[in-house]
Amino acid sequence: LKDKDAFIECANVHGNQYGTLKSFVHEKLEEGISVILDIDVQGFAQIRETIEEMISIESLILFLFSVIIKCMINH
Repeated sequence: LKDKDAFIECANVHGNQYGTLKSFVHEKLEEGISVILDIDVQGFAQIRETIEEMISIESLILFLFSVIIKCMINH
């Protein structure tokens, strides 16, 4: 799937492959369903580069809020 550019973002984290399928995201958006992704900085950078026109300020705020909450929980 990675060779076929099927992922909106993907990463190798500690030897494990993770990714989000483009088809899933596009399907949900077409249905009018908001999509919230639990991704790391690496994934967010890929999404921003890949589909920059789809990233709104609300998406950026949600991403940053998620990072802040995780940091608070870990401390």
